[in-house]
Amino acid sequence: MAKESKTIQKPRWTRTTLPRLILVIGAESALRSEALSAVRLSAFGAESGALNQVVMHGPAGNNEASTLTPADILDEVCTSSMFASDDEAKVVIVRQADVFLTDKEWREVFERGAQRIPPNATLVLEAATYGQLKSTRIYKTLASAGAVIECESLVGRFGDTRELQDEVDKRARARGLQLSHGALLALVNRSAKSLGIIDEELGKIALALAPEPSAAKGPIAVTEQDIGELCAQTSTYSGFAFVDAVIDKDARKALEVLGGIFDRGIADSNKPGKIIIAETSITMLLLGALTWKLSQLQDVQAGIDSGKGERDAFVAAKVMAPFMQDQMRRTLKKHSGLSLRRAVDALFRANLDLRLGGRQPQEVLEQLVWKIVR
Repeated sequence: MAKESKTIQKPRWTRTTLPRLILVIGAESALRSEALSAVRLSAFGAESGALNQVVMHGPAGNNEASTLTPADILDEVCTSSMFASDDEAKVVIVRQADVFLTDKEWREVFERGAQRIPPNATLVLEAATYGQLKSTRIYKTLASAGAVIECESLVGRFGDTRELQDEVDKRARARGLQLSHGALLALVNRSAKSLGIIDEELGKIALALAPEPSAAKGPIAVTEQDIGELCAQTSTYSGFAFVDAVIDKDARKALEVLGGIFDRGIADSNKPGKIIIAETSITMLLLGALTWKLSQLQDVQAGIDSGKGERDAFVAAKVMAPFMQDQMRRTLKKHSGLSLRRAVDALFRANLDLRLGGRQPQEVLEQLVWKIVR
């Protein structure tokens, strides 16, 4: 069965069924924007509703000065618009509401205040991160009522981009663009895997390749070369993209990924959409990922050397997914027990160099790459 697209295609409510409290949450900003548009369309139809919608912005952090409070928000949503009639809808949207949802006391204010929201009013809380929210009462209540719009990243946990590719292809065709398969892959790979950023690139491509008014109508063909010439390089990498290149002894790829990580940040594999830019944090994540991978490889290699069958060695090392087993088989062909021990020794020395100081983290990691690859 085909997986349903996460894109918000149309309003899921009518004016009379619109919930009084809605949560729009997830890392993908483009889907959040579309969800907010769908809510507005449910409330106001084709009308703009300009006088009856209010957009507020939450604090970036708990310590931000002059912050908006839950009381301010609830007061706004419970106050009728000055120029609106009693039966007109009102929508209050709180963007960047993450702090309100992670703080227990503020969250409970919304739980209690939701009952006071008038029937013709709707409060929409928009947030990018879940944190521990899914285990809270307010989330479970809204989810059971169908009042949560999930806007998760279209990139899978292990970096697969099939759903993102399908969505990009659909949006390209909607703009009259016909991307070749190579162009589609190039666009996704050059991007930060964010649908919002890719959408902007598609708009740029459509403008740049727009045909002359006198030209025949039809889809605009887009090639891989067009992507390289027109689209910005915004791609980010996870720690395991670096680790996979290192243990595969692909120095060129490893150094390319390492440079991209230190230039543009590292993608957090546990939190799609989040980018880490602090050099110390990046270094610790890369060393941690490499330590884990090398330990896993050593466990499998040791099991095979001791006479275990390959399957039993994988199970003992907790390498269960078939695609991970295939990847490990290919990697082990490039290593021996001795080369893995040398890689672990190089990793230990890199940690020691960082603790002693005097050298930049990127320089230490570059040297680590060459020691393992050679």
